[in-house]
Amino acid sequence: LTGQFLHITDIHPDEHYSNGGTISSSCHRFAEEEGEDQWRMTRPGRTDGIGGIYGSPYSICDSPFTLSNATFDWIDRNLIGNIDFVVWTGDNARHDSDNRYPRTQKEIEDLNMEIANKFLETFAPDKDDPFQQRIPIVPSIGNNDIYPHNIMQAGPNRILQHFSNIWSEFIPESQYHTFQHGGYYTVEVVPGKISVVSLNTLYFFNQNAAVDGCESKDEPGTDQMDWLEVELDSYRKRGMTTYLTGHVPPARKSYSHSCLVRYTDIALRYQDVIVGHLFGHANIDHFFILSQATIDEEDDRRERIAEAEAVGDRSAVAALKYTQDAFEHEFDQFHTLGLSSYLLELWGQYEDIPSRAKLNDYAIVNVSPSVVPTYNPTLRVYAYQLAIEK
Repeated sequence: LTGQFLHITDIHPDEHYSNGGTISSSCHRFAEEEGEDQWRMTRPGRTDGIGGIYGSPYSICDSPFTLSNATFDWIDRNLIGNIDFVVWTGDNARHDSDNRYPRTQKEIEDLNMEIANKFLETFAPDKDDPFQQRIPIVPSIGNNDIYPHNIMQAGPNRILQHFSNIWSEFIPESQYHTFQHGGYYTVEVVPGKISVVSLNTLYFFNQNAAVDGCESKDEPGTDQMDWLEVELDSYRKRGMTTYLTGHVPPARKSYSHSCLVRYTDIALRYQDVIVGHLFGHANIDHFFILSQATIDEEDDRRERIAEAEAVGDRSAVAALKYTQDAFEHEFDQFHTLGLSSYLLELWGQYEDIPSRAKLNDYAIVNVSPSVVPTYNPTLRVYAYQLAIEK
């Protein structure tokens, strides 16, 4: 069984974008407008020059609609009929980078609806073929797709109700209740062979102050991990393979520690089922590694906490439980370190793998480049092959 699928992420359309607008104003205003700098909020990226018709690479500007429309036009001309399904990992609204035009809930909801409609139009079934169906499209929620950004409470809630309405064509009827409960679901994109799991990574994200990781059984992150294990057990019994997808990747500085450990454990135990981990959010093209060492470190930390609690050392307990930085920008490592230093850090991680490592001790997470032009607007087409049909 062979085929191809599209992964598209981080479109970030901006209805305020002006061709020729100054980058220092997030491409919202022209140079002759006075006092523009006082309205700019801090975001990493270039702030000099002006924006072009299709955007401004490596700058603080988001995507003009000319770019998002051109992207769907390109997909229509080049990919329709050549791919079997679509993985779409969120962030369909602009960043909150301009105080003169603060984001509103209505704007965010309208942008998400507009992009959803573009997918429906671009991948519409052939009207002349009454038996043709739309290929599966599997969206997930980005941290900028909600208001306020990053923050989502346990479901059911208004946000999940909104997405269940605008994504009703994408979410299988059998998964509708699951999505309304937690914003996650699964789709058999090749029935009986391949599934795609769409995770709600906001419940794992350490910037979501409305939740608290994956340790307590009452947390939505824990509930989602439990659900994921049940789904993977089912796929294992049926001899299926699956892709795990979502917006925020399972990186050490992005997930709460308990969620990272739980995700890593699942990724390693179900390697016979999981054939890929596909995420967005970082707006750059790279991959990183999850390993058994993550779990070993957590086990050691838990043992030391238990020992400190046994002797009443509260300061040691507090220090051991504090495992995350107080704040981290979503473009953290790349924009803080710069490209060269960031790549050196990645190479250091790769070199830490023993030359005779056991492959089942490691899992690869792929982070896709974005449509918003951090460099050039990008999307990715994957080829897949099941060596043995099950």
